[in-house]
Amino acid sequence: MNPTIPSNENIQELENLRIEIAQFKKRLDAQTTLTEQFIIKSVKHKMSRFHRKVYQICILNIVAILLWIWIKYMNHFSWGFTLFTILICLLSMSLGLYINRMDIGKMGENLRDTVHRLQKMKAQRLFVEKIGCFCVIPLWLAWFIFEYYKLFYVQDPYIFLGMIMMPLLGGIIGLIVGLRIFFKMQGEINDMIADIEQLQSQTD
Repeated sequence: MNPTIPSNENIQELENLRIEIAQFKKRLDAQTTLTEQFIIKSVKHKMSRFHRKVYQICILNIVAILLWIWIKYMNHFSWGFTLFTILICLLSMSLGLYINRMDIGKMGENLRDTVHRLQKMKAQRLFVEKIGCFCVIPLWLAWFIFEYYKLFYVQDPYIFLGMIMMPLLGGIIGLIVGLRIFFKMQGEINDMIADIEQLQSQTD
């Protein structure tokens, strides 16, 4: 028998090997598909929770507006300061809804576009937070102190100092809580980006 001609046994072994490789590739593709589906589902779930937090912050802003109108009448603050405070709350809600908008149903269609939008969202949130911390909040606090100064300093400087201490302390605590929420939400965006980039590295 000519050794260069493969025997039926060798042909059968090659055929079996080809079938095993094809089956292995099929299982690998199925496993990759399941991994993709799991990661995309996880990212969508995280974005859904992220949106709920944004809506909760909007509700808190609405409560803050109603509460501040009551505080205005209790403390006789000027309408200018009251409208400025309400404007801050409305801008906070509007920017939060605008920046954090994203169609959850389309997040798995184009992964690169999703990553780009998440990175853009993260950058915009950081920019707004910097404007708030370094411009809006100092201006609001200065105006707040001026309002109390007009109302109480002439009567008694000690009353004035006592009246502003608790609100300022509450404002500082609120700022710390707000920053913690901000950094936590930024971390959630980082997690979503990392999940998608991991998926991209597996599929590329």
